[in-house]
Amino acid sequence: MPVSRVVDCPSEWQYAALFVDEELSESFEDPIPLSTGIETSHHERDIGDILCELASQIDTENVSLFNISRNHLWEGAKRGFKKKTFLPCKRLSVKFMDNTGVSEGAVDLGGPRREFLTMLMESLHQGSLFVGPDHAKFLNYISGLMVSDDYFYAGMTIATSLVHGGPGPQFLSPVLFEALSSTPEPTFVAVQDIPDMDIRNNLEKLLTYQEEHSNTANLFEPIQTLMQLAGTHKVIRNADDYRKIAEGTAHWYIFGRTQAAFERLKEGLKTLGVLDAMTKYPNAFKHVICYTEDTLTAKTFDNIFHPVLHPLGSNKRGTENLVLSHWKDFIQELQDEPSDVTLMSLLFFSTGCRTVPPLGFRTEPTVDFLHDAEDNGEKSRFPKANTCNCTLFLPTVHEVYEEFTEAMRYAVLNCQGFGFA
Repeated sequence: MPVSRVVDCPSEWQYAALFVDEELSESFEDPIPLSTGIETSHHERDIGDILCELASQIDTENVSLFNISRNHLWEGAKRGFKKKTFLPCKRLSVKFMDNTGVSEGAVDLGGPRREFLTMLMESLHQGSLFVGPDHAKFLNYISGLMVSDDYFYAGMTIATSLVHGGPGPQFLSPVLFEALSSTPEPTFVAVQDIPDMDIRNNLEKLLTYQEEHSNTANLFEPIQTLMQLAGTHKVIRNADDYRKIAEGTAHWYIFGRTQAAFERLKEGLKTLGVLDAMTKYPNAFKHVICYTEDTLTAKTFDNIFHPVLHPLGSNKRGTENLVLSHWKDFIQELQDEPSDVTLMSLLFFSTGCRTVPPLGFRTEPTVDFLHDAEDNGEKSRFPKANTCNCTLFLPTVHEVYEEFTEAMRYAVLNCQGFGFA
């Protein structure tokens, strides 16, 4: 029996158990903000408020259509951005294609868009446009990507994701973010920031060189060409001059060498006014552009999803109470016992996002229950999700906790996207 992650806001249903209030789903109401845990002073604004203001530009009556193959996500995204009919202020409508080129059959009322934007951020993180540690990446200058203008589209992607309800990248180096939200020239670059280990090690030798030495050929020879390109040659008068050469060369390596790519990235970030907002409110944007330790816990997960319950005393309510006890133990187990299923993957299954987007969800995420029989006359053994209105439907047939968790894990691991896995 194939497992389904419920067709996300489909125009035609193969399952009869799920009913969607399309009038409610299609409305573009103000998002429901969820606390980020980031305190802001009276001089700052909350990131959700800023993005809500930027999102007011979106024309919900017109759409920019993206036809996307998951195996060629970045190329499909660029193709969509390049369409003559594309405008970033139009509502994004995403239709995923399976591996044979057949549409997965979802009308995008929010879920496919969030999944698309989430996957785009992951594609940027894993791609060749950026280099360095997972949580602190810098631009990686590649001439071929300059020709295809990928750095511009990367900036546009980040801006579009933030304003259209997707996640931020959360992997750019704080040093790169500082330069983007101000200018590169005064931004300090430590030698330790350089991702190339050979260059970093050779520059670190300059930092640790404390004694006067009549022959520095061995010290400078490995970085001679780099220093010439950076223009950091100078007469050595004292130990501090070694530091100045090392830090000046590091700054050029991070920003001077990648200047053209940096400017195209900034140009893309201007989309929908995001760069201007970053410049005005850097503290608000930093935690969605750079990595922040913001672990999804069972408690926050439980607070995100609110159960839709039948009246007390009803037979269905009794069943729901049992399922809820299983559900709460399950999400606690995912927090306490790391495995191939995580709270992030469960959130992705339910909403199309691995983290709560900075703009929040447009409808309050809910937990509902699969009480009714399907077309085959039996109740579903597996959970389903409507990611457009962020509803997770839990099976009601499992009285034993282990059977419930097995069904939950199987569904999350085996269902990708919209339709049938």
